[in-house]
Amino acid sequence: MFNRIILFVVVVLLQYSIASASVLSPQIRCVSVQNGDVILTWSTPADPGNEFNRYLIYTSPSLSGPYSLLPAISVYLQTSYTHVGANANVAPVYYYIQTQFSSGSLIVSQPLDTVSSIHLNVVNPGNGTALLSWNAIATPNISSSTGIYTVYQNYPSTVWTAIATTTNLNYVDSILICNATLNYRIEISDTTGCISVSSVAGGTFQNIIVPTIPVIDTLSVDDNNHSIMNWNANSSIDVEAYVIYKFNGSAWIPIDTVYGINNTDYNYLLSNAYLGSEVFRLAAYDSCGNISPMGAVFKTMFLSSSASICDRSVTLSWTASNPIGTSLAGYQIYQSTIGVTGPYTLQGTVPPGTLTFTITALNPNTTYYYKIKAINSSGTKSASSNRIIFYSATPIPPQFSYLRKASVVTPNKIDITCHIDVAASVLGYKIYRSTDNVSSHFAYIGTVPTSITSPIVYHDTKVLPDKNSYYYKMVVVDSCGFDGFETNIGHTILLNAISNSDMTNTLTWNDYSTWLGGVNSYNIYRGIDGAIDPTPIANVAGGNTTFVDDISMFLRGEGVFNYYVEALEGSGNLYSFSDNSLSNVAEAYQDPEVFIPNTFKPSGINNLFIPITTYVNFTEYEFMVYNRWGLKVFSTNNVDEGWNGNKCEGGVYIYIVRYKSSKGEYVERKGSVTLLR
Repeated sequence: MFNRIILFVVVVLLQYSIASASVLSPQIRCVSVQNGDVILTWSTPADPGNEFNRYLIYTSPSLSGPYSLLPAISVYLQTSYTHVGANANVAPVYYYIQTQFSSGSLIVSQPLDTVSSIHLNVVNPGNGTALLSWNAIATPNISSSTGIYTVYQNYPSTVWTAIATTTNLNYVDSILICNATLNYRIEISDTTGCISVSSVAGGTFQNIIVPTIPVIDTLSVDDNNHSIMNWNANSSIDVEAYVIYKFNGSAWIPIDTVYGINNTDYNYLLSNAYLGSEVFRLAAYDSCGNISPMGAVFKTMFLSSSASICDRSVTLSWTASNPIGTSLAGYQIYQSTIGVTGPYTLQGTVPPGTLTFTITALNPNTTYYYKIKAINSSGTKSASSNRIIFYSATPIPPQFSYLRKASVVTPNKIDITCHIDVAASVLGYKIYRSTDNVSSHFAYIGTVPTSITSPIVYHDTKVLPDKNSYYYKMVVVDSCGFDGFETNIGHTILLNAISNSDMTNTLTWNDYSTWLGGVNSYNIYRGIDGAIDPTPIANVAGGNTTFVDDISMFLRGEGVFNYYVEALEGSGNLYSFSDNSLSNVAEAYQDPEVFIPNTFKPSGINNLFIPITTYVNFTEYEFMVYNRWGLKVFSTNNVDEGWNGNKCEGGVYIYIVRYKSSKGEYVERKGSVTLLR
């Protein structure tokens, strides 16, 4: 009876102690199963009064109990405990934790949550799936839990792979492996950083699900006119191979097999895609022999052409493209004149509903190569048609056309002389000009009508031959009105003249080019003050492009020297021509030299005061003498007239000389001269 009374008192005191606890029970965060053992993880409760005594962990195989006490934990900062032998791989195991602390007497706090280990059940219904279900750690879930379960699969035996996430307590896994033992586990994270892990469960499963139907991504034709295709790797991970089917007009025939799930392209080396559209489909089979239905039908684009000779055009037609990428954006038309492998240049783009394109202004008698490329809206995928070869046949061109010469006639005129085939049927002759001989820089400047006589001459008056050297070529316009035969290039001579201080002038020019007979020599012509001597002053061999002219014997005059060069064609011209070509007229300006004495004596040897001039413009000359009072005592505009000092006293006088140089510059010189008596 006494013992009962004592027990009653202890229970009453214990209940009182629990009710007035100042150190709370720890909050369990994670429960992990490991080979049947259970690892508990919790957060340390606050203990401001340093009253902690120990943690009391209770466990039970049933939520309703009874619960048994596990070994107590007396380390306040310890946050985990492993329950060895919990047998949690068989069924859920339940736990709660209390804190015992001292506040005058031993007190035990109320438990915050009762939690359980996650027990995973896996059922094999025999239909190629695994049915997974499990229990939550707590209901409602722990407040700090993420609420998201991650499903892990163990295959092969040493590899765990996350295969799904869910907020549910069940998951259906489709089996994609032929015949294998598969194990699963479930994990759920806590925001404190720990992870709860379920027990492991599994079984032996068979794959009876056919692979996902493969679909051709792009079907194209390569430079050899072979069909090539590619597709995405199959989402069924146990796919072993892809079967290529081709339609032969009445049935689908397997033509090849591509092994390996990640081998996703195929080049059909027996293809005849240049003869017509080829039609393909794909199927996939897995390691269990399950084969998918055939995928969507894909056809190669087939390109053909038709020509218009006089229009010098080709109309391209092609069959529609398959669906491609995000969506079909349109077709790009490509052309090459190099070969079937290109390089190709883009000629134009048309929208998806347009299946023809006309290319005009083709070069005559030229082989072209064409292909069509379908592109998707994002520009990331494309598919090509077969390649075709097209020859732009034209009317029979002239047997010959030859640019005989390009020659400077006046400061703003160049004559281009061409030898033509008068028997040819042509509409005219186009003249093109460039300043640098770059093919793409030649610009059309005019046309000479067809002629029954040869040569023809074109007068180019929109030129500056003293500033530029010009290149010319002639293009024959055939009877269809298209550019045809192109001649050699004529190159005008640009002459430059520079005066030197040693009374010489240096001439430089460019070689005349593309004569069939080459340049034999150059005649050099000189003029003084605009009057050019028709007789050359020198002749230099072809290949020489400089000449130094000594003009020291020509001191009189205004100092303007005029030159032009004449190129003479050598022998060997196919048409027996011996032509010449004239350069522009270039001018060299010698600087004037003026010597003015500072003393003279009318009765002496130096009895006349006169400036000695060289290369001065006579028309702009003025010489004046003033006495010391500023009165003019002499003036003249004649360079040969001087002051004799007549009727003037000896002394110092002021002179002014004004003149214009050969370059047109005005010069004024002032000074003093002493008149001696």
